[in-house]
Amino acid sequence: MPSANCPHQSMLRAARFSAPNVVYSVTSCVEGRQMRLVLSPSHPQESDRRANIVMSCLRWLHLHRRIACHAYVVMPDHVHLIFALGDGQTLPAVMTSFGAFTGRQLNALDGSRGRFWQKGFYDHAIRNQADLQAKVDYVLANPIRKGFVLNPEDWPFSASYPDWGTLNEVTDYSL
Repeated sequence: MPSANCPHQSMLRAARFSAPNVVYSVTSCVEGRQMRLVLSPSHPQESDRRANIVMSCLRWLHLHRRIACHAYVVMPDHVHLIFALGDGQTLPAVMTSFGAFTGRQLNALDGSRGRFWQKGFYDHAIRNQADLQAKVDYVLANPIRKGFVLNPEDWPFSASYPDWGTLNEVTDYSL
């Protein structure tokens, strides 16, 4: 039964299905939609440490083959992620790892405690190449639609098909 505060939350999980190598578009929001990821969108470089926590976690998940990252954008109060699940991975398990690790790190940076990310997330299984391209374009254009930048490449906290090197180059965090 949906709670009074989140009437659609159970619907987000009702039909959730995870399959390896399927590409998903996922949106996860900061609790209360607070601007805790990019504090000053007009000067995004001032939020490098915060956004780098998110991007480093995605890189770790990618390099450890839990996901294959296709695109992402870190916005002030939410993230958009596009990735394929690795073998043996489920969408809830990957998002739990992502949320727990980044939430702990970001709360520590703020000297805060408690929930960082809203419960649940929105996901969409990508159906074909045209759908994938549309989602990647949407994700990369998010900072433009919000009026933060004029071109996707001007937003420092987004990428499509990131070149993240090899596993030997990454710090081994436990997620």
